[in-house]
Amino acid sequence: MNKNLKNNKKQKGVAIIGAGEIGTALEFVLIRKGIASDLWDRDTKKCKKATSFSKVIDNAQIIFLCVPSCTNREIARRIYDNIKNNHKKIVITLSKGIEDKSLKTMEIVLKEELKNKIDYGILVGPMIAEEIKSGQPAVGIIGLSHLRWQTKIEELFQGSNLKIKFSNDLHGLAICSVLKNIYSIALGMVDGLGFGVNVKSFFTVKSYQEMKGLAEILGGKKETCEGLAGLGDLLATGWSNFSHNFTTGRNIILRNTKNPRSEGCASLPSISKLLGKDIQNYKILYSVKQIILDKKDAKTILKI
Repeated sequence: MNKNLKNNKKQKGVAIIGAGEIGTALEFVLIRKGIASDLWDRDTKKCKKATSFSKVIDNAQIIFLCVPSCTNREIARRIYDNIKNNHKKIVITLSKGIEDKSLKTMEIVLKEELKNKIDYGILVGPMIAEEIKSGQPAVGIIGLSHLRWQTKIEELFQGSNLKIKFSNDLHGLAICSVLKNIYSIALGMVDGLGFGVNVKSFFTVKSYQEMKGLAEILGGKKETCEGLAGLGDLLATGWSNFSHNFTTGRNIILRNTKNPRSEGCASLPSISKLLGKDIQNYKILYSVKQIILDKKDAKTILKI
């Protein structure tokens, strides 16, 4: 175990909530470094050992929240309700979405539910889980509510195959992670329509240009979109066969999927509400909206 986690009696361990692809990839990264983490999931069959949620939370100082965005608030509230001591904790979400009713991004959800008793952060970037679990390196970017956690996070991942960068634009990170999912669906559709690299490159550039404008309009910084959270993650998610959003877009075309499911699809109605009629100013985003929400024909909508 990491010396800092082992030798400091006041230092607690690491918990991963959610045993899906990214949660188990994160566990893999830590195991390779010799750090044991508590993995918890509602489906106990996904975990090697059955440990109660309250015990997992009580034992942890750093908690990674790897659940669908629609359950982020519920789990954050549950974490808050299970705090049994006064030592400092931080909850870092990897969820990428916007709440349908409140239209709030994930870092705002954490801020509200953790009530200033627990610090919070968001981890995003080009981190394809399957590649990480194969031992390939990746680089993620974290935004933290309090910079005092930066050294601990650096120590946690130091020497591992997951390199960590930091940003002070938490909201921008959250917004970019939502947008890149939606635009990755568009790139999957382009692939499903049989277009080659030439056309896909065109749509990638146009998607990135739209993302930069939207990131600023929705409260983020342009430079955040220009980095790992925006361009970096768009390239990974929009070009990888491992990407659920990319394959969702492709299957809409190839399998005529009527009710597609992915984080990008889940966030699309919220983005549409936030932008209102202005969504029509963003050709590719509006095209995805027309195809998924308005049930328009992709072949007639997605054109250069």
